[in-house]
Amino acid sequence: MTDPTLTSDDAADDVVAMRALLEGAASASLTAEVSLDDFMRAAWLAYTDARPGMRDALEVEAMRTRLAELRARGQLALA
Repeated sequence: MTDPTLTSDDAADDVVAMRALLEGAASASLTAEVSLDDFMRAAWLAYTDARPGMRDALEVEAMRTRLAELRARGQLALA
């Protein structure tokens, strides 16, 4: 979510700060010998935890897509 009171300079500074934090996290994961899969999983969980409801919305959409695929193949009846 963006803050409408931020200027474009503030937003650019935020992007630079975010990239620095991500680079630091990536470097720390290498130092700790964390696998790429574990690092990406932790990053995804942190991203979705910061956005309440996002994970649920994604899961619902994935379920709807899966049900539509099953219906298209005739493996699930239409109600």
